[in-house]
Amino acid sequence: MRLSTVIRLIALSLVSRVSLADVVINIPSNVELLVVNEEKPKIDGGFFSSTSTTTLDDGQHQVVLRVTQSFTGNNDKELFTSQPVIGTFNGTQAELSIEIPTFTTSRQAQAFNDQPRWHLVTSEGEVIKAKQDKLVHHGMQVGRDFISEIQAYNQGNGIAIWTRGMMTNTSEHQQSTPTTTEEMLHFWYKKADPETQQRFKEAINAL
Repeated sequence: MRLSTVIRLIALSLVSRVSLADVVINIPSNVELLVVNEEKPKIDGGFFSSTSTTTLDDGQHQVVLRVTQSFTGNNDKELFTSQPVIGTFNGTQAELSIEIPTFTTSRQAQAFNDQPRWHLVTSEGEVIKAKQDKLVHHGMQVGRDFISEIQAYNQGNGIAIWTRGMMTNTSEHQQSTPTTTEEMLHFWYKKADPETQQRFKEAINAL
């Protein structure tokens, strides 16, 4: 067997072992992952991807996310953005997907805001048990610092602070709030026909 072939096989073996020790979370396009383990998440996947992923070590994790979804109401498109929700769970050597209910009316969207219910599901279809809660903030909602908020939430509830967990940690404390402009770009891109979406991609890439 040629040496180069042996090296490639060893490399593939190492990669496989590493991937088996990870928890990969698939994030659908209508979900914004705001915080993971009190830090800004490292997300793989482009602006135009239908899904993106984040990779974590095995163990206990906490995510803060919110849902942005459009639906037709009163003969017009409405854009719903949920309040941030918290999920705390244990994961080991798994590929998980975030599953969110589909809203077709403003009443359904408001019901999700009042009592959010979503699931983490394995590739085999098993639902992972996760403790869920809302990240409530009274007052101005624009420009919220979700990292500081979840840190205060955890301290108030006696939850241990994570010092590791994401495969790539961010050393700086960065605010993870997407702008309203970004939300609207997502909204109008998804409303557009394929030709308009292609022109939009070309315009973005040309910047």
